[in-house]
Amino acid sequence: MTEKNLKIDLIIMAAGSSRRFGSNKLLYPLQGRPLYSYVLEQAERAVERLSIPSAGMELCENGSAQNIPAAAFCRVFVVSRFEEILKAAEEKGWQAVYSPESEQGASWTVKNGLSAAGGGADYYMFLTSDQPCLQADSVVRLVRETAASGKGIGSMCWQDQPGNPVIFHGKYLPELLLLEGDTGGRKVAKKHTEDCFFCQAGRKEELVDADRPETMEIILDYMRKM
Repeated sequence: MTEKNLKIDLIIMAAGSSRRFGSNKLLYPLQGRPLYSYVLEQAERAVERLSIPSAGMELCENGSAQNIPAAAFCRVFVVSRFEEILKAAEEKGWQAVYSPESEQGASWTVKNGLSAAGGGADYYMFLTSDQPCLQADSVVRLVRETAASGKGIGSMCWQDQPGNPVIFHGKYLPELLLLEGDTGGRKVAKKHTEDCFFCQAGRKEELVDADRPETMEIILDYMRKM
């Protein structure tokens, strides 16, 4: 892979309806902070680290190592229907994208985020704001190892179970913009499994999302051990 500075747009999806949770899970108080704030914090740390050129070796698809010293220029877009979250994004200097249509399904969150980004990035990464155990290190590795692999799609995973975040090369932008209903980028990734790279999370809890109240015990137990 030729050395260059990657342009990456991070789109944080924070507009869900939380139907299975029973209340707005993104504003749920988790150890004194709203749940959504954890992913925003880790995304901020990841962006800072990605801006520093990597001098390490990244694994390629064939198992060999390749030096990828390039830095990444990142922009962050937070897509939400909720004033508190949009305000938090603006306070970080990120672009807040108001997306009332997201009540109709995740595809609107994806498309409105991409529309705000406007195209031109090498990669588009989608992070969900209901994964409070996600770590910046995993986000950074997903970007760098996907780029090193030569694959067009990268997915965080635990063992053989794929999860979020997911990153897409710009060539998949047209397909992402055609999503409909309550479907996200995972639908596109499933169509192109031959072009997918899977990056192992540091711990399985990083992939746990707060879809149901009972999953909060798993999340809290993880945080108590941190």
